[in-house]
Amino acid sequence: MQHLFVTAFGLLPNLPVEDVFTTIIMAFIGALASFIASVVLRFISRWFGK
Repeated sequence: MQHLFVTAFGLLPNLPVEDVFTTIIMAFIGALASFIASVVLRFISRWFGK
């Protein structure tokens, strides 16, 4: 497990800043889409459950 952290932190200084920001933005978009899908599915489930 320690080797994994050494590899990850060893690569960190070599990552371009643009790639880091792109990854953060894509993660945020994915989380937002997942949240919206959960809310919509819960609404549909309650609507058909009545």
